[in-house]
Amino acid sequence: MKTQSRIITQLPGQVNQSAELLFFPLAHGLDAAIADVLAVMPIGDANGLCLDQLALASPTILKQVYAGLLTVDPLRDMCRVFQSLAELGVGGVCNLPSTAVFEGMFGRAMDSSDVSFRLELEAFRDAFASIDGRKLDTRIFCYSLAQGLMAIESGLRQIVLHPGDGIGKSGNYVTSISASLNEMARQLKLAGAEQVLVYSHPTIKERLTLSTEVIDGKVVFDGR
Repeated sequence: MKTQSRIITQLPGQVNQSAELLFFPLAHGLDAAIADVLAVMPIGDANGLCLDQLALASPTILKQVYAGLLTVDPLRDMCRVFQSLAELGVGGVCNLPSTAVFEGMFGRAMDSSDVSFRLELEAFRDAFASIDGRKLDTRIFCYSLAQGLMAIESGLRQIVLHPGDGIGKSGNYVTSISASLNEMARQLKLAGAEQVLVYSHPTIKERLTLSTEVIDGKVVFDGR
């Protein structure tokens, strides 16, 4: 299956025409197997780090880059952040790091606070409305069908399904996850998703069996 996007933690020195680049600098130096989970913890200024490094990049590189943002950042005006990114000329934005990792009972508790996946999506929607003359492209990471449907309802139709990690999991688990991802992709397409990608998690990427009929490509962690 085609690699549609690569998660990188450092900007490249030259253009790579083979894939979109999802820029996630807060994950630099972290173990790829758990980087997406660790980076959502309050260990640094995710948005500041991203903006500072993008400001130093060449316009040619920026056209290929999707800026990784934590849109529920309480210390920043996200409308201004999105406006700055549009002025820099980035190709788009993605929710890395993301509160989408918080599901179940904890996720429901987070939903009643100012840090939730629902508010994360609203921030993308509201920020887009504030940008003069340009709407940034998106890649929205989701851990469940419910999250994917929420994204579509918010007008965000470029979905990346996250399979969770496969640390210590059996082959039966991977088979079940593969079937679930294929079914989620089918339902999301029916609901109006324009594109559905799957994050090829380092712990199970070689074992996933994905349907090219409903899944448009994969996202890999490049780590650089």
